[in-house]
Amino acid sequence: MAKSKGKTKNKSTDPELTQSSLEADVRYGPQESQLRELMRQAGEERLTGIEAQQTGFRGIANLLAQARPQVKADAQAAASSLLDAAGRAQSSVAGLSSAADPFKAALARDLAGASSRMSAATTSAQRELGDRLMDAAAGRVAGLRQVQQDYAKTSQQLGTRLTDLLAEKGAFTSATYGELKADAAQRQAEADKAAADQAREDARLNAQLTQQERGSLYGAGINPDTGLPLPARAKPPSTTTTKSPWATKKDQGKFEDEVHRAVAAIQSRVKEGTSRHKVAALFLQGAPATKDRGAIPKFSQLPLSIALDSIYDKEISRYNLGQAHARGYKVTRLGIPVRKAGAKPAGLGSGWTHTLKPVG
Repeated sequence: MAKSKGKTKNKSTDPELTQSSLEADVRYGPQESQLRELMRQAGEERLTGIEAQQTGFRGIANLLAQARPQVKADAQAAASSLLDAAGRAQSSVAGLSSAADPFKAALARDLAGASSRMSAATTSAQRELGDRLMDAAAGRVAGLRQVQQDYAKTSQQLGTRLTDLLAEKGAFTSATYGELKADAAQRQAEADKAAADQAREDARLNAQLTQQERGSLYGAGINPDTGLPLPARAKPPSTTTTKSPWATKKDQGKFEDEVHRAVAAIQSRVKEGTSRHKVAALFLQGAPATKDRGAIPKFSQLPLSIALDSIYDKEISRYNLGQAHARGYKVTRLGIPVRKAGAKPAGLGSGWTHTLKPVG
């Protein structure tokens, strides 16, 4: 029996998409949450209004239903009282002579009129109760209609605002994602180019030893082509030169002073997180003093590049080592380690934006 595959989590592996979504949530999330809460409250108010109208109508209907038996009982009691009074009145005039006939006729008319009026009053009271019930029902219908209209208007307004907000949020997310993608692509291209340039330079330096370095290896008893000890009978070739390839003591001192001054200037003037490219451009050009800051010193390219190596990578690149040797400068006296052949620069992969710290 085949095993069922487990559910895979649908998580985005695109860091730029994740970052743009987070920025959009931070910017538009509070407004979106507020609008959704207002829509929820509008729905609750609608239900509350409907319940209030229904409850009010039921209360009035119950009161009228309770009043009907009482009105009927009062009418019956009044009719009974009228009949009783009419009977006593007729009994009191029944024994009178014919001379009292006008009074008997008048009494009969009055009793008939009172009975008619009482019947009309009872009917009017019953009709009034019915009218009140109809008015209550009409009021309930009008109230329910108003509740629905208020809810529809509020929902439409909030829905339009939410739709516009979500559209703006989507546009912001898309634009931010594009910018982040472009920045990431540029950083990667710069890092790849720097790595390729450094690899080519390291390969060139490793493949092309100077005649003096070859002579030094021969003098130490090592074959520069194989790295193995020379046989005892081998003799080092002549390395006699008419002029030393190294700079004079004075020029070497100037070179070392400029490197140290560049390191101190960068550490004192550059904020944390500033990219290497911006720092290089700043101190290659220099700038006069202004009201807000002092003058920015200008340094030669090689001393400045070595100073940037010491701060950002904590070691001198093989390329700058070759450039210094080509100009006759020694770097061992700077007190900065030299990168081993084939090692990857510490700054690659992070956009060359490391925290600046004094060189130890």
